[in-house]
Amino acid sequence: MGEDLAPVSAYGPYDLIIESLGGKALESALTFLKRGGTCVTLGWSATPSATANINIMKFIQTGGTTLCAVDWKDSSEDLARLARMVADQKLRTFIEVETSWHEIGEVAQRFLQRQFTGKAVLHLD
Repeated sequence: MGEDLAPVSAYGPYDLIIESLGGKALESALTFLKRGGTCVTLGWSATPSATANINIMKFIQTGGTTLCAVDWKDSSEDLARLARMVADQKLRTFIEVETSWHEIGEVAQRFLQRQFTGKAVLHLD
């Protein structure tokens, strides 16, 4: 998908966006949040020196939105915070596919073909 997020805009707005590209992709991701939504940014994999210009007025006007940056050097607190948000039902996760990790090839193909929009959980059995 790269930094072109147009394909996902048709399905938004979103409660949660997990973004790892940074730069323009982060800028776009923030515009797809719904009121009270959260964007978790994991890094800058597209370009390490990428900068994101955030439209603060739009961000504020959406209302109650959160931008959370995960620092992988000490991510335990961030992951614990996300887990608490899920447990407290402040962050909803939509699990659409739940299966054995042995099915990873099929699940990946379905994901790439956009046959589901929720999350996939693969169990290690």
